[in-house]
Amino acid sequence: MADYYTAEKIVTIIRSKLADTVEPYLLSDDDLVHYIDEAQREYAERTLCMRDATTYTVSVTADDPWITVDPRILHIREGYLQTSRRTLKPITLSRMSGELFSPDYGQLRVGWRTTTGTPEYMITDIQEGAIRLAPIPVASETLEFVASLYPADFTDVDDALTLPDRDRRDLPYGVLMRVYGMQDSELFDPQAEAKNRSLWELAISRGVERHQKFSRGAGNVRFNNTGVW
Repeated sequence: MADYYTAEKIVTIIRSKLADTVEPYLLSDDDLVHYIDEAQREYAERTLCMRDATTYTVSVTADDPWITVDPRILHIREGYLQTSRRTLKPITLSRMSGELFSPDYGQLRVGWRTTTGTPEYMITDIQEGAIRLAPIPVASETLEFVASLYPADFTDVDDALTLPDRDRRDLPYGVLMRVYGMQDSELFDPQAEAKNRSLWELAISRGVERHQKFSRGAGNVRFNNTGVW
């Protein structure tokens, strides 16, 4: 099925709401692109609406417990080692520090920082943009993520939007909230800003209910994404 809420349609909706349909526009195409990109990134971050189970893989190196995570990944649901066919569990540092695992059939219990073996856990909150494997891997591997993502950057009005089509219908609220809140602009309108902020938050709430059927918890990965609220 073809997308209904294309970028062109969303641009048309926003310009119509702003009564900004005749050139020269009050809001330039570059500004509009910037706000659409900000809105879709915020929506994806707060609702976890974009999921991928096969695309994102990373090489695991023997004796190195650290791996760098692709910056589009914002929440890891689980990891899967392709060779050893082992599922890895995301976990926080505080929980990991209090949780011991038993590599030798329950006979030996040791701290996770020095144990070597086949990884069982992914600690996601120690270092920005990276995760720490435990135990420390003894063999090179390929780790595949089941993850929620940021959308691909939207840099031009002719670009395709990667946010799910059903979720794009609410993007105009996020854009209008930002536009009406620009205090140094002819479009500044506190009442319209407040109205669209309320509609945007309602849309986010609906999106969370629709998409987050699991706890974000330990899977969250942090990056310096300046466009995300």
